[in-house]
Amino acid sequence: YGRKYPKFAEAAASRHIRYNEALDFIEEHEQLGDVFVFRPKEPVDVARMELDKVKLDKLYHDGYRDAVERIEELKLFLQK
Repeated sequence: YGRKYPKFAEAAASRHIRYNEALDFIEEHEQLGDVFVFRPKEPVDVARMELDKVKLDKLYHDGYRDAVERIEELKLFLQK
């Protein structure tokens, strides 16, 4: 891809930098109280293109549980 699509190759090679910048931006705005962030409480054990339905089902239910546990916190944030 590098010769035929040099901009794509460049973007792919530096995607980790943009990803880390995005995480820093989110963290900064979370600390300022500008955004409400949901994060998994437990490490996520799924691949980008995961096909294991058991793992995907667990991830879904973990996320749902985490959201239910924080719903009151989210309501307070939205009332600001």
